[in-house]
Amino acid sequence: MSAFSLFTMTPRALLLDVDGTLVDTNEAHVNAWLVAFAAFDYRVGHDRIADEIGKGGDHLVPDVLGRDVERRHGDALRRARAEAFRTHVEKNGVALFPGVMALLDALRARGVRTALATSSSRDDLALLERALGRSFASMVDEIATGDDAASSKPAPPVVEAACARLGEDPLACALLGDSVHDAAAARAAGVAFLGVTSGFASREDFLAAGARFVAPDLGDLRDSLPAALTAASPGHVAFNRAVIEALMSQAIEAARAGMAKGEVPIGAALFDGNGTLMATGHNRACETGDVTAHAEIDAFRRLAATGRDLGDGAVLVSTLEPCVMCLGAAMEVGIDVVIHGLEAPADGGTTRIYAPRSLENVLPRIRGGACRNETRNLFLEWLNGSPRASQRPYVEQLLTETRRGAS
Repeated sequence: MSAFSLFTMTPRALLLDVDGTLVDTNEAHVNAWLVAFAAFDYRVGHDRIADEIGKGGDHLVPDVLGRDVERRHGDALRRARAEAFRTHVEKNGVALFPGVMALLDALRARGVRTALATSSSRDDLALLERALGRSFASMVDEIATGDDAASSKPAPPVVEAACARLGEDPLACALLGDSVHDAAAARAAGVAFLGVTSGFASREDFLAAGARFVAPDLGDLRDSLPAALTAASPGHVAFNRAVIEALMSQAIEAARAGMAKGEVPIGAALFDGNGTLMATGHNRACETGDVTAHAEIDAFRRLAATGRDLGDGAVLVSTLEPCVMCLGAAMEVGIDVVIHGLEAPADGGTTRIYAPRSLENVLPRIRGGACRNETRNLFLEWLNGSPRASQRPYVEQLLTETRRGAS
């Protein structure tokens, strides 16, 4: 498979958190929650709330006060918070952080599109616009708020909504934020994360959360913009649905090769940062008697045998969500992007790995659900054939747990 002909400076878009990132409002939000909690006789310390800033109220209330309080008072607490925040902003005003407009101008000059990705409501944004005397719509290309998603950060829907509004795949985007909850939302969406320490999180907090680049302020980020964007996405593959499906086709072909030998149909493919196919692999546990002979490991071993180097921006594609072992190996190899088809609820590794602290490795961007039905149907096809009895329970469990959305 030759390199893709469509190249791009990636990421093509930068998603922007608002509170604590563009606008200096974190303390106002803490104070608003303190007022709301006190109105219902809940006494909570400043630092406890500060740790949760960056989450939407649908997460913050149960995480601070518990699910029982959420059931009894959640909506009322959020209304009280909104009123306290409005009162604070109207009385004290708010300000953009220094460097916001210069950063936006620099992004525009580089052809990078922008979108807000905030857990705040449209009403909160309108309040900030009145206080700032400036429209966010005049500053960025698109806007996605907590009103556009079923769940706020640290869940991914707000980030995914911003990508959708821009018409970009998450792998073509990065998110800039000031909290580890922004980082968690980015990770779950498959978006690279850039941190700015204008909020309550430190550089160390961001690195532990998987940030690709951390700046002390927006001015420093603007001055370091080429390095930050390269760190966010060092490869040159123009990720979109058609390209991702083309990459996955190589892993599916490898899975079929394994299935023809009686193996569980899991395939993997390795690409360099230009999208050139470097190696494929499939499960070989039955053939070798080695339970660690997963498709991804097989691909890594085959690549090593060629003596070729993946270089920066490498992509690992697997028909099934990789396990902890295979994702750990991907980090050791320096994989930038992991794309997988069917999720593996019982033993998948995407939610069970931590960001490495070594300078050489980064947490891969992980994009799931590619060609999901096709990759799931491989297991149905295997099960309807002449499967090995020892592997049948695993496949039956996988199919049961992934019945959602199957067709």
